[in-house]
Amino acid sequence: MLVHTNTTAMLMVGALLLVVGLHSGAAVTVTSTHGTGSCKLYNCSYEFKPDQSCQCYSGCNSEGTCCTDYKTFCNPIPPPPPNPGPGKPGHLQWRSSEYGPGTSGREIDNETPLIVNGSVYFISAPQLWTMYSINAKTGMEEWSVNEPNTSTASGPAYANGTLFYASAVLTALGGEGTPRLRALHAETGALKWQVELPKGDVQDRPVVDGGIVYIILSATQTTEVSAPPINGSCHMYGCSSAYNESHACQCNPTCRQYGNCCPDYCTFCPIPPPPSPPPPPPPRTFLALDAETGRLRWSTNASASATAPAVANGLVYVTTADNSVYAYGASNGSEIWHVHGVSNPWSTPVIAQGILYTSEGQGVLHALDAYTGHILWNRTFAGYNAMAPTVSDGTLYIAGAFDTLYAFNALTGVQKWNASELSRGHLWSIPFVANEQVYVGGDDGVLYVVSAATGRQLWNYTAFESVRSPVVADGLVYFGTNSHMSPGSEDQLYALIA
Repeated sequence: MLVHTNTTAMLMVGALLLVVGLHSGAAVTVTSTHGTGSCKLYNCSYEFKPDQSCQCYSGCNSEGTCCTDYKTFCNPIPPPPPNPGPGKPGHLQWRSSEYGPGTSGREIDNETPLIVNGSVYFISAPQLWTMYSINAKTGMEEWSVNEPNTSTASGPAYANGTLFYASAVLTALGGEGTPRLRALHAETGALKWQVELPKGDVQDRPVVDGGIVYIILSATQTTEVSAPPINGSCHMYGCSSAYNESHACQCNPTCRQYGNCCPDYCTFCPIPPPPSPPPPPPPRTFLALDAETGRLRWSTNASASATAPAVANGLVYVTTADNSVYAYGASNGSEIWHVHGVSNPWSTPVIAQGILYTSEGQGVLHALDAYTGHILWNRTFAGYNAMAPTVSDGTLYIAGAFDTLYAFNALTGVQKWNASELSRGHLWSIPFVANEQVYVGGDDGVLYVVSAATGRQLWNYTAFESVRSPVVADGLVYFGTNSHMSPGSEDQLYALIA
């Protein structure tokens, strides 16, 4: 097994304060100053130096910690790592610099490409919004469908030769308009059907199970327009105490907030009116549609903003912005149970062997009975984490948001191992397990591969831009990159020998 070593230490420096774990295990508090000095004066090398107030790498541009002579003193583009050669793990099979998997509705989404039957499907980066199908072995484009005048789009889901994804059309003023769910023939990209969805924001990719497409939208707030103030007389206008939409002023206490009560309201309308009817419910945001026709099967209201759903055992699960997990009947949308304070609004729950796993975000992992919601156990680990865990062969793997990958016994929650100081950045990635190896991406621009049994690092690949969640299929590992680390560069899609 060929081992690549990462010679480039890249770590995004916070604009105010950052705690960095050193190889000795000690923690050093680093205060970043937005200085305009010289890299040469500070003796900054390209590698991260915790005692330096400026840093010589491109990710610091966005943090204001690069020196004025950064471009000349520091090499902004380090040389690529040696390619291990054909057939070796980590060998670059192909790379596309023209497009890369984009985010869906939310910035933190860690969109992964979808690999099915020898093709890679993904929605391109923001502002481009194109659905691509490319050959998984060669990286050559098979077809593409542009999404013009689109404000946001989700990644695709697949079932029975059909791709499903959601997008929202821009309004005339440039805002997010009516969302729609589209079904395309996976082989050709031809449109099968398209349906408009209720008003709302596209959140995450849909999920398909048992002939039903499940999709979450976030409710949009509507603003009621106030009537202009009226200074006339209720008696003059002939207003009664009951609401009458034909009158310019209204004799009803609720009209005070709209400024259209007349000056003699208190004397002319002494009898309080009956209570106002309750406001209409918000748009239903959790939808189930027939996968063949797009016909609505059922809809319900998911609490606040919710993640992409997970389906198992005749139930469908979502986590919401109030850190809750909800379970609904997959056939009718009826709520079965919910539990508060056990999740975060960014990651889809994971279900395996009748157990639901979710992370609270603040370094707490929870295991619940998937049928009842009863909490089985919870474990604390270091570092904020908003990404979903992965379960494989009785082991749960989760990336701490700092630099550590953890492995727990999925049944008992006992920690098996942790790979500490794995990354010089944050592991904003969902681990993927294949070939008895765990693949995980870091925002230091490196894909890390460790032994699933021990956590020992086997090899890594440096892409120089934040690595999104990887996926392994047919002997290749695929991942997209996020160019926020290197302003001016493009999101890319990589395929390596796994």
